[in-house]
Amino acid sequence: MHMDFPGWISDFPSDVELMTWTGLLDRNGAEIYEGDSVRYQADFGTEQYPDDRTITDVVRFEGGAFYPVCNQPGETFEVIGNTYEGATPEGE
Repeated sequence: MHMDFPGWISDFPSDVELMTWTGLLDRNGAEIYEGDSVRYQADFGTEQYPDDRTITDVVRFEGGAFYPVCNQPGETFEVIGNTYEGATPEGE
């Protein structure tokens, strides 16, 4: 079944991956998208993790939110790559 919707691209190339923007900008003003690799300082402040730690993670959409960027302001993150260009967090 084919349906036309005003403003919708009906003949979208099959080799194009649509990216979902989180609505946030990182500390350098770059847009943060699902699939981006980000680095940030986490303030654990617990007995087990008394110091801040630098963490790298991939932005993902789960349960109606973008993790890890939903937990802290966007400007605390830095986009360091994305899964579409083969960049992943260190150690993965």
